[in-house]
This record gives sequence, structure tokens and C-alpha cells, in this order.
Amino acid sequence: MTDSEERAAMQTEGTRRRTARRPPDRKARIVSAAAELFRTRGYHNVSLADVATEVGITAPALYRHFRGKPDLLLHVVESTVAAVAASVAAAPDLDTYLRTSASETQDRRGSAVLWQREARHLPEERRKEQRHALNGVAEAIGELIHRARPELDHADRQLLAWAVLAVYGSVSWHRTSLPRRRFEELLYRLAYAAAHCPLGTSPAPATAPTPGGYAGLAMSRREEILVEAIRLFDERGFQSVSTDDIGEAAGATGPSIYKHFPTKTDLLVAAVMRGGEQQVG
Repeated sequence: MTDSEERAAMQTEGTRRRTARRPPDRKARIVSAAAELFRTRGYHNVSLADVATEVGITAPALYRHFRGKPDLLLHVVESTVAAVAASVAAAPDLDTYLRTSASETQDRRGSAVLWQREARHLPEERRKEQRHALNGVAEAIGELIHRARPELDHADRQLLAWAVLAVYGSVSWHRTSLPRRRFEELLYRLAYAAAHCPLGTSPAPATAPTPGGYAGLAMSRREEILVEAIRLFDERGFQSVSTDDIGEAAGATGPSIYKHFPTKTDLLVAAVMRGGEQQVG
């Protein structure tokens, strides 16, 4: 064997070894790690280097799979919605779907957070695509409900389908820890109750708002700003909300916010204190 042939053979062997060391599910592992980091820290607080470290690879290696953080977020959201859609499509009946999802939801516990809080960072066209896909999931669940409850019209089926999705999505917003089988049974029963909820035809009588909660707040300009800040922080996360967002929601300009709250951190402190007051009351 000549020197050139030997070098070529060594390079080929080195390439084979590097390829062998690269796990076949690396892309899926990256998406899974990113989903967890985006859920726990928020999209803006996670870098690609953080995701790479979590997977145990270098940042350049991550770029072989994704063009950048927006592209990675898109794959995270797409995979989340696709997993829910696949679960519905595979179910032959409503009860099978409810039991299967009660189990699978625990393995993708942060799905609802990713959609409700982080998907807003996607380009508008991509958000529309994923919203359409999620609506398709609700339609499919509605069809399973229709087979079990053929007397319901389309609007009622859709109402119950979104209620079922809300049950499974609720686990994204708390950290309740139960033995897996017990948690699975609890989720199943809650979703079953939602899917089989009796629906009346007459509107409920109007009632006066009860004291306490946000309805009982005196709506001064300061209170309006604080209430909208609390809502936006809850929906999107502190880091994803700007003072301009709060001002727009409260019908106030940025400078007028600073008359009441010098910084966004002051708004957060006031929001936390208000939450403590509500609990005590």
C-alpha cells in the first residue's frame, strides 16, 4: 500500500469512527433538551450553547441539525403538536385516546407551556400553521367524542374537545408529584369527566361579580397597569414581556408606566405582592 493509499484509508477509518460515535437519535435528543430548557427557563434565557451542553455536544455540532435558535424552537413546537396529533390519530375510540394521553402527557409535561408561552416567538406564518394543526387535533378529538355522544352538535363537541386538551395541558403549569399510576388515573378521570360533561341548553343566570380577585380591584391607572402586567407575566413569562407590551394592553404609553413603576422589576415585585394579598384575602 502506498503512502497516499494509507492516508486515505486512515481518513476513511476516522470518518467511520466519528460516524459510529454519533448517536442516530441526536436530533431528537436536541429537540427534547431544548423543549425542557425553553419550558423551565424561557426561550430568551436559553442559548444554543446551553442546549448543546445539555446534550453533551459542541455548539458547532448542533448547527449541523438546526440553522439557529428560531429554527430549533420551530422544531420543538412542531414535534410537540405532531406528537399530540399522532396520539389522537392512533386511537380507535374516545376511551382509548383518553387513557393513552393520560400516560403520554406525563412524558411531555411541558407541551402546553411551549405552545402558549413560547410559540409567540415563531414567525407569524409558522404560528398560523401550528395553530391550524392544533385546531385539527381538536377536530379529531371532537370526532371521537361524536362517536361516543352522537347527540352533540359540532359546537358542543369542539367545546368538550378543547376541555379535554385543557385537562392534559394543565400539567404543564404545576409541579404536582404523584406516583405515576396514580397520576395517570387522575388525569384519565379528569379528562373523562370533561369529555362526558352534560351540557345544558339554557344560559346560566347572570350573577354579580363577587368581592376579591381581579374583578374587585379599583381600576385606577396604576391598577390597570398592574393587572395587565400580572396577566401578561402569567401568560408569557416575565422575560418575554416588555413594558411596551404592558402599556399597549393597559392603554398606556411607556413613559406613563414609569410614573407608577420605575422599572419592570418593580412591576414584578408589585405583582408578587398582589398575589400574596389575594391568597391572604
